Amino acid sequence: YSIPNTPSLHHSAPRLLIESPKEDQTVTTGNVDVFGKTDSDAKIIINNQPVEVSLDGKFNVSLEVVPETREIVITASSRSGKITTVSRRIQVK
Repeated sequence: YSIPNTPSLHHSAPRLLIESPKEDQTVTTGNVDVFGKTDSDAKIIINNQPVEVSLDGKFNVSLEVVPETREIVITASSRSGKITTVSRRIQVK
């Protein structure tokens, strides 16, 4: 009988809070602001584009969207390779 290792904070998936866009948000063709917060040492990728994360874990990017854009996918990855992904469906008019 062995006690399972409990993951430490450094080995868990990063937190990922998306403030914008909201789920099913309607946006106009052009750009949509994507911003939120993650762990300060996490890497953020939004629709396959790397995004800079500030020292306090915040990120903000203006993403170009076209009428065919249906979803924005935000991925946070930790140094240990753990991943958290949030998808937001959007409607572009």
